[in-house]
Amino acid sequence: KKVDMKAELQNKEEQQRRQNLEKQQQSLELNLGKAQKQAIRSRLANMEAMEHVGLAQTQTEVDSWQKDVIRNGDPMAATALKKAAAAAAGGKGRQLYKGPQPAPNRFKIPPGYRWDGNDRGNGWENRVLAQTHSKVHLKERMYMASCADM
Repeated sequence: KKVDMKAELQNKEEQQRRQNLEKQQQSLELNLGKAQKQAIRSRLANMEAMEHVGLAQTQTEVDSWQKDVIRNGDPMAATALKKAAAAAAGGKGRQLYKGPQPAPNRFKIPPGYRWDGNDRGNGWENRVLAQTHSKVHLKERMYMASCADM
């Protein structure tokens, strides 16, 4: 068997290069924290999104992107965080009622945030809800009775 020293040397060098590259990647992975990894992921996602966008960007797009970035030491950072949280919560960022759980109504409409918790109705809504509930309950009992002897 004839051993090709040149090819053997090239294989060893290639293996060493691969091992060095793996060690570098592992050390890089271990030296990064959660925030840095998240920043890298977001940067990569941003770059992928930018691939599909044309080269020309309007000034309003650039301005909105720069406004959305929250910087360290920014005196308006608290306001920006509140706006971001309200946008993440969904909807218009309107205030919600935070008092005790109200009685259900026919349309499942939540009370306004200024409601004081007092039910000022004449009881008609409660009677309607009780009547519909009793109809459903009666239907269920009739069905159970019809299926009982099967």
